[in-house]
Amino acid sequence: MRGKIGVLLLIIFLLAIFVAPSVWFINEHMQELKEATRDQVETEKVIELDKLADVSYKIENGILTLKPNAKYGRLTSNTIKEIKKGKKKKTTELVSSAPWGEKSDTIFKVQVEEGYTVFLDPSAEGLFINCKYCKEMDLSGFDTRFCTNMSRMFEGCAALEKVNVEGWDTDNVQNFTDMFKGCDKLTEVKGAGEKIDTAFKSK
Repeated sequence: MRGKIGVLLLIIFLLAIFVAPSVWFINEHMQELKEATRDQVETEKVIELDKLADVSYKIENGILTLKPNAKYGRLTSNTIKEIKKGKKKKTTELVSSAPWGEKSDTIFKVQVEEGYTVFLDPSAEGLFINCKYCKEMDLSGFDTRFCTNMSRMFEGCAALEKVNVEGWDTDNVQNFTDMFKGCDKLTEVKGAGEKIDTAFKSK
């Protein structure tokens, strides 16, 4: 009888050693899977541009940071405008119609606030045109699924050396004309898909 009890206790002991950690491991990974699935569902749900929050911006120490007023924000349709420059306003320059357009000479780096997503409108034409002193742009926080026009997006960014476009969806983009025109220091575009890579090589 004692022998049977001893064997039973040994089995229970072995189960405690080998099974319990496995159960814990499975529970931990199930929780991670649930969180990942929830995040995926949230990002893949139907997005309505008209209902997204506005995007605020700030320029500090030469860094342009874009931050939506909620987790997801919309950067409204963009185009190019002409401004007069110089003391006597005799010269003109093309700049983005985005809020930072007329301050483009003060920008050395562009980024999206971590943890936020900026959705682009159908037109991103000239979004960073003539940001000629900007050296680096991390735009992996952009969602481009609605964008159809990326023409002249980085035109005139003569000092640009690094661009990160990881995660960009360009399936709907029809116009890449002069996207990287004048980006003479740019040697590669991180995360570029086939379409953007083709636009880059034709600069």
